[in-house]
Amino acid sequence: MNRKESEHGGKQFIEITLSGSKVRFTFVGDASGTPRENVKQMIMKAYSERIKK
Repeated sequence: MNRKESEHGGKQFIEITLSGSKVRFTFVGDASGTPRENVKQMIMKAYSERIKK
């Protein structure tokens, strides 16, 4: 098995469901590939902070 995560010229996609609505984030992974969970946590943190304001 030699399957990679869907690759779009270095871009990766994450889908996160926030309060019932799906949000799709596009991020450019670095050479080593950013761990998805780390990115997800970063996005969720930034997003929840924005909602609080």
